[in-house]
Amino acid sequence: MNSTFANLNGHRKMEARTNQRLEMHPADAAARGIGEGDAVRIWNDRGEMRLTAMLNAHLPAGVVAGRLDWGKMNADGVNVNALTSQRLTDIGAGATFYSTLVEVEKG
Repeated sequence: MNSTFANLNGHRKMEARTNQRLEMHPADAAARGIGEGDAVRIWNDRGEMRLTAMLNAHLPAGVVAGRLDWGKMNADGVNVNALTSQRLTDIGAGATFYSTLVEVEKG
């Protein structure tokens, strides 16, 4: 589905507001000195990526959501898979990317 609809102008226009954003709860952002529209670095022991902060009080505190939309890559050509484990689950040998611990800082 992504490759089928990724290049449609209607989808790109609809997602322009959230594309290349990292949604954060305002309290989490404030604790890190991050404001709406600030550049942020997201990282863990597996990798890192950079996006733009988008504050969202409806997101649970302690949770962030990378919004790369149809393009799926940030400006550096990296996606959230840079932060996820490559190992398979012990039940069914499936992907382990459902939850990933990351840290976020301004910059």
